[in-house]
Amino acid sequence: MNFLLRVFIIFILSYFFGIDNHWWLIVIYPIIIGLVFIDNFLSHFISGFLGVFLAWLTLMFQLDVTTNTIISQKIANILFLNNNVFLITISSSIGGILGGLGSTLGQSIRKIFVKDLNQDPYID
Repeated sequence: MNFLLRVFIIFILSYFFGIDNHWWLIVIYPIIIGLVFIDNFLSHFISGFLGVFLAWLTLMFQLDVTTNTIISQKIANILFLNNNVFLITISSSIGGILGGLGSTLGQSIRKIFVKDLNQDPYID
């Protein structure tokens, strides 16, 4: 439940605030979510990846449908890609990796500054 909640929150924040803001601001939202929720690094990376990946995929497909695939087809031709769906998938994957790294960074910052009282200091 915690995992799905993180994915949903990151998706909503990245989708609604990713429309008019700079692209790099989508890393800030997973960092905040990584600071708030407690879990392992892999779970945080996957939730950040999925949240931003799905948000960017939705935004790019909406832009693609709105412009009748003119913009994405021209960019795909410039990058020597034969399909605009491949361009959208690659771009969303790059955003997903940034979101996953942001969420992992937030969890790392939390582990540095917030000490767990029940944990043995010699075992990680």
